[in-house]
Amino acid sequence: MILFDRRYRVLAHCLFWCLYLFVFCLSSANDLNNLHIGIETAVILTVPNLLYVYVVLYILVPGLLRGRYGRFFINYCLWAVAGMLINYLYRRYVLIPIRTGHPDPSPINGSAYHQVFAIFSFVVMNTVAMFAVFIRMFKHWYFEQEQKLRIEREKAEVERQRTEAEREMVRAELALLKAQLHPHFLFNTLNNLYVLVLKRSEKAPDMLMRLSG
Repeated sequence: MILFDRRYRVLAHCLFWCLYLFVFCLSSANDLNNLHIGIETAVILTVPNLLYVYVVLYILVPGLLRGRYGRFFINYCLWAVAGMLINYLYRRYVLIPIRTGHPDPSPINGSAYHQVFAIFSFVVMNTVAMFAVFIRMFKHWYFEQEQKLRIEREKAEVERQRTEAEREMVRAELALLKAQLHPHFLFNTLNNLYVLVLKRSEKAPDMLMRLSG
Protein backbone atom coordinates (compact mmCIF):
# COMPACT_ATOMS: atom_id res chain seq x y z
CA MET A 1 0.00 0.00 0.00
CA ILE A 2 1.32 3.39 -1.03
CA LEU A 3 0.54 5.10 2.29
CA PHE A 4 2.63 2.51 4.13
CA ASP A 5 5.66 3.37 2.00
CA ARG A 6 8.27 5.23 4.04
CA ARG A 7 8.63 7.78 1.25
CA TYR A 8 5.04 8.86 1.94
CA ARG A 9 5.18 8.72 5.76
CA VAL A 10 4.81 12.48 6.19
CA LEU A 11 1.86 12.52 3.78
CA ALA A 12 0.19 9.65 5.64
CA HIS A 13 0.58 11.43 8.98
CA CYS A 14 -0.78 14.67 7.52
CA LEU A 15 -3.81 12.85 6.15
CA PHE A 16 -4.37 11.20 9.54
CA TRP A 17 -4.39 14.51 11.39
CA CYS A 18 -6.50 16.20 8.74
CA LEU A 19 -9.08 13.46 9.25
CA TYR A 20 -8.80 13.99 13.01
CA LEU A 21 -9.43 17.73 12.62
CA PHE A 22 -12.40 17.14 10.33
CA VAL A 23 -14.11 14.70 12.69
CA PHE A 24 -13.23 16.71 15.80
CA CYS A 25 -14.57 19.93 14.29
CA LEU A 26 -17.88 18.32 13.43
CA SER A 27 -18.23 16.69 16.85
CA SER A 28 -17.23 19.85 18.77
CA ALA A 29 -19.69 22.16 17.06
CA ASN A 30 -23.31 21.88 18.16
CA ASP A 31 -24.52 23.17 14.80
CA LEU A 32 -23.11 24.61 11.61
CA ASN A 33 -23.47 28.14 12.97
CA ASN A 34 -20.92 27.29 15.68
CA LEU A 35 -18.57 25.41 13.39
CA HIS A 36 -15.84 28.00 13.95
CA ILE A 37 -15.87 27.09 17.65
CA GLY A 38 -15.30 23.43 16.81
CA ILE A 39 -12.46 24.33 14.44
CA GLU A 40 -10.83 26.56 17.06
CA THR A 41 -11.13 23.90 19.74
CA ALA A 42 -9.78 21.15 17.47
CA VAL A 43 -6.78 23.20 16.38
CA ILE A 44 -5.90 24.28 19.93
CA LEU A 45 -6.17 20.74 21.31
CA THR A 46 -4.12 19.23 18.49
CA VAL A 47 -0.89 19.89 20.39
CA PRO A 48 -1.61 17.69 23.46
CA ASN A 49 -3.21 15.10 21.22
CA LEU A 50 -0.09 14.97 19.06
CA LEU A 51 2.06 14.49 22.16
CA TYR A 52 -0.22 11.84 23.60
CA VAL A 53 -0.60 9.85 20.37
CA TYR A 54 3.06 9.85 19.36
CA VAL A 55 4.25 8.77 22.79
CA VAL A 56 1.84 5.84 22.51
CA LEU A 57 2.92 5.02 18.94
CA TYR A 58 6.69 5.29 19.21
CA ILE A 59 7.39 4.52 22.88
CA LEU A 60 4.64 2.17 24.07
CA VAL A 61 3.62 0.28 20.91
CA PRO A 62 7.13 -1.15 20.18
CA GLY A 63 6.80 -3.15 23.40
CA LEU A 64 3.41 -4.40 22.22
CA LEU A 65 4.91 -5.48 18.90
CA ARG A 66 7.57 -7.47 20.78
CA GLY A 67 4.84 -9.35 22.67
CA ARG A 68 5.20 -7.51 25.99
CA TYR A 69 1.47 -7.15 26.49
CA GLY A 70 1.49 -6.80 30.28
CA ARG A 71 4.14 -4.08 30.23
CA PHE A 72 2.28 -2.27 27.44
CA PHE A 73 -0.98 -2.33 29.44
CA ILE A 74 0.67 -0.99 32.60
CA ASN A 75 2.60 1.70 30.73
CA TYR A 76 -0.49 2.71 28.82
CA CYS A 77 -2.51 3.10 32.02
CA LEU A 78 0.25 5.24 33.54
CA TRP A 79 0.47 7.34 30.41
CA ALA A 80 -3.33 7.70 30.38
CA VAL A 81 -3.17 9.21 33.87
CA ALA A 82 -0.37 11.49 32.71
CA GLY A 83 -2.45 12.35 29.65
CA MET A 84 -5.35 13.35 31.90
CA LEU A 85 -3.03 15.69 33.78
CA ILE A 86 -1.64 17.11 30.53
CA ASN A 87 -5.18 17.61 29.29
CA TYR A 88 -6.13 19.41 32.50
CA LEU A 89 -3.09 21.70 32.47
CA TYR A 90 -3.40 22.46 28.78
CA ARG A 91 -7.05 23.36 29.11
CA ARG A 92 -6.38 25.48 32.20
CA TYR A 93 -3.43 27.45 30.88
CA VAL A 94 -4.04 27.44 27.10
CA LEU A 95 -7.60 26.69 26.03
CA ILE A 96 -9.47 28.60 28.74
CA PRO A 97 -7.23 31.72 28.55
CA ILE A 98 -7.84 31.81 24.79
CA ARG A 99 -11.57 31.44 25.30
CA THR A 100 -12.00 33.75 28.31
CA GLY A 101 -9.08 36.13 27.88
CA HIS A 102 -7.73 35.35 31.38
CA PRO A 103 -4.21 33.85 31.36
CA ASP A 104 -4.57 32.25 34.77
CA PRO A 105 -8.19 31.28 35.52
CA SER A 106 -8.32 31.23 39.27
CA PRO A 107 -10.57 30.36 40.99
CA ILE A 108 -12.06 27.91 38.53
CA ASN A 109 -15.84 28.10 38.40
CA GLY A 110 -18.77 28.18 36.05
CA SER A 111 -18.10 27.41 32.45
CA ALA A 112 -14.34 27.51 33.01
CA TYR A 113 -14.65 24.70 35.52
CA HIS A 114 -16.47 22.54 33.02
CA GLN A 115 -13.91 23.38 30.36
CA VAL A 116 -11.03 22.25 32.59
CA PHE A 117 -12.62 19.03 33.83
CA ALA A 118 -14.50 18.08 30.67
CA ILE A 119 -13.89 14.41 29.96
CA PHE A 120 -14.63 14.79 26.25
CA SER A 121 -11.09 15.84 25.32
CA PHE A 122 -9.59 12.95 27.28
CA VAL A 123 -11.87 10.51 25.49
CA VAL A 124 -10.85 12.04 22.18
CA MET A 125 -7.17 11.61 23.10
CA ASN A 126 -7.56 7.91 23.72
CA THR A 127 -9.86 7.37 20.75
CA VAL A 128 -7.34 8.96 18.40
CA ALA A 129 -4.52 7.02 20.06
CA MET A 130 -6.35 3.70 19.68
CA PHE A 131 -7.13 4.44 16.05
CA ALA A 132 -3.45 5.26 15.45
CA VAL A 133 -2.41 2.05 17.24
CA PHE A 134 -4.80 0.05 15.06
CA ILE A 135 -3.23 1.55 11.93
CA ARG A 136 0.26 0.83 13.28
CA MET A 137 -0.64 -2.78 14.08
CA PHE A 138 -2.26 -3.25 10.67
CA LYS A 139 0.84 -1.78 9.03
CA HIS A 140 3.02 -4.18 11.03
CA TRP A 141 0.84 -7.13 10.01
CA TYR A 142 0.85 -5.99 6.37
CA PHE A 143 4.65 -5.80 6.21
CA GLU A 144 4.94 -9.20 7.92
CA GLN A 145 2.69 -10.72 5.26
CA GLU A 146 4.70 -9.00 2.54
CA GLN A 147 7.92 -10.36 4.03
CA LYS A 148 6.51 -13.88 4.22
CA LEU A 149 5.38 -13.70 0.60
CA ARG A 150 8.78 -12.38 -0.45
CA ILE A 151 10.55 -15.20 1.39
CA GLU A 152 8.24 -17.76 -0.20
CA ARG A 153 8.89 -16.29 -3.65
CA GLU A 154 12.64 -16.36 -3.01
CA LYS A 155 12.43 -19.98 -1.87
CA ALA A 156 10.41 -20.87 -4.96
CA GLU A 157 12.96 -19.11 -7.18
CA VAL A 158 15.85 -20.90 -5.47
CA GLU A 159 14.04 -24.21 -5.84
CA ARG A 160 13.36 -23.48 -9.50
CA GLN A 161 17.00 -22.57 -10.10
CA ARG A 162 18.15 -25.68 -8.26
CA THR A 163 15.75 -27.83 -10.29
CA GLU A 164 16.97 -26.21 -13.49
CA ALA A 165 20.58 -26.78 -12.42
CA GLU A 166 19.81 -30.43 -11.68
CA ARG A 167 18.19 -30.78 -15.09
CA GLU A 168 21.21 -29.21 -16.74
CA MET A 169 23.43 -31.62 -14.82
CA VAL A 170 21.32 -34.58 -15.97
CA ARG A 171 21.46 -33.33 -19.57
CA ALA A 172 25.22 -32.90 -19.28
CA GLU A 173 25.59 -36.41 -17.91
CA LEU A 174 23.42 -37.80 -20.72
CA ALA A 175 25.45 -35.89 -23.28
CA LEU A 176 28.65 -37.27 -21.77
CA LEU A 177 27.19 -40.76 -21.80
CA LYS A 178 26.17 -40.35 -25.43
CA ALA A 179 29.62 -39.09 -26.29
CA GLN A 180 31.04 -42.20 -24.67
CA LEU A 181 28.61 -44.54 -26.45
CA HIS A 182 28.66 -43.06 -29.94
CA PRO A 183 32.16 -44.23 -30.93
CA HIS A 184 31.39 -47.86 -29.97
CA PHE A 185 28.09 -47.70 -31.81
CA LEU A 186 29.77 -46.19 -34.86
CA PHE A 187 32.60 -48.71 -34.97
CA ASN A 188 30.28 -51.68 -34.52
CA THR A 189 27.96 -50.41 -37.21
CA LEU A 190 30.82 -49.81 -39.62
CA ASN A 191 32.15 -53.31 -38.99
CA ASN A 192 28.73 -54.82 -39.64
CA LEU A 193 28.36 -52.70 -42.75
CA TYR A 194 31.82 -53.81 -43.94
CA VAL A 195 30.85 -57.44 -43.49
CA LEU A 196 27.58 -56.92 -45.40
CA VAL A 197 29.45 -55.22 -48.26
CA LEU A 198 31.91 -58.06 -48.50
CA LYS A 199 29.03 -60.48 -48.66
CA ARG A 200 27.29 -58.25 -51.20
CA SER A 201 24.21 -58.41 -49.02
CA GLU A 202 21.08 -56.58 -50.06
CA LYS A 203 20.84 -55.22 -46.51
CA ALA A 204 23.94 -53.08 -46.97
CA PRO A 205 22.24 -50.08 -48.69
CA ASP A 206 19.43 -50.05 -46.11
CA MET A 207 21.92 -50.20 -43.25
CA LEU A 208 23.94 -47.38 -44.82
CA MET A 209 20.84 -45.19 -44.98
CA ARG A 210 20.04 -45.91 -41.33
CA LEU A 211 23.62 -45.07 -40.37
CA SER A 212 23.31 -41.80 -42.28
CA GLY A 213 20.15 -41.03 -40.35
